[in-house]
Amino acid sequence: MTLTVEFVLPLASELGGNSRGSWHKREQARKDGLQQGYFLTHEALWREQAFPQGAKAYRLQICFYASGNADVDNLLGRAKFVLDGMAMALGTNDRAFGPIIIERKPAPKGSGRRARAIVQVEVA
Repeated sequence: MTLTVEFVLPLASELGGNSRGSWHKREQARKDGLQQGYFLTHEALWREQAFPQGAKAYRLQICFYASGNADVDNLLGRAKFVLDGMAMALGTNDRAFGPIIIERKPAPKGSGRRARAIVQVEVA
């Protein structure tokens, strides 16, 4: 059984690995990411009510859809707090995420400049 969660990544200027912005904007982006991951995962759990929560291990497959030259490690850094929120909604810690498969694909034409991610979660 697979649980699928799709989200828009926070801006690189707020949570990117090389960001030098204000701590206030970074903290707000962190809280927004946690809430986004938590509530989107709860919504997905509501659709897939038989999905087991609190398992010891979850396999993740993350596919980033980004335009420009954002590399995978920066995209993953921007998704960190969303993944933390997902772990909270699943009733576990993000240490339970593994193995993790990461892909990067070009954003579809007309999708705008904001990077998106699709995370598929399975019980390992």
